[in-house]
Amino acid sequence: GDGRGVDGCVDVDECVWGGRSSLICGPHRPCHNLDGGYTCGDCPYGFVLAEEDEGCVDVDECSQEETPCGDALRPCLNLEGSFQCLPCPDHYELVNDTQCVEVDACRPGPCDDALRTCDTVEGEAVCGPCPDGFLELDAHRCRDIDECQIEGTCDPLVQCTNSPGDFQC
Repeated sequence: GDGRGVDGCVDVDECVWGGRSSLICGPHRPCHNLDGGYTCGDCPYGFVLAEEDEGCVDVDECSQEETPCGDALRPCLNLEGSFQCLPCPDHYELVNDTQCVEVDACRPGPCDDALRTCDTVEGEAVCGPCPDGFLELDAHRCRDIDECQIEGTCDPLVQCTNSPGDFQC
């Protein structure tokens, strides 16, 4: 054959114009050539049919009611036809690939656990105050005050016995 149809006509590929893909179906919408015509395909994943059937437009997955990244704290970046989940913010870590959880700076116990409370504040361990009978050695540790070494704690004729955080005369 010479490439001509039964009646001597040659099919024009409406999906290609000047050697390049045409936009006859609109942006991002596939075109399928048929003998004597064409048909427009479905929008690819990540796109929806535009109003008035003029091609496909990107779906902004990140603006959906439920974020595709699983957690409102995990930033979502919309890409054309897709999206990308960005890392959790500072002081947070990703758990189960879906949830940003504040890093527990109190593990393993930077504070003198037996004596001080520990709170995580913006990713940093903040130790509570030393209890009565203890002196703050540094931001994390406490030291027992030996009250028996303080003059006048007990009557000089009575034995003073120091214990952690306390004493007895």
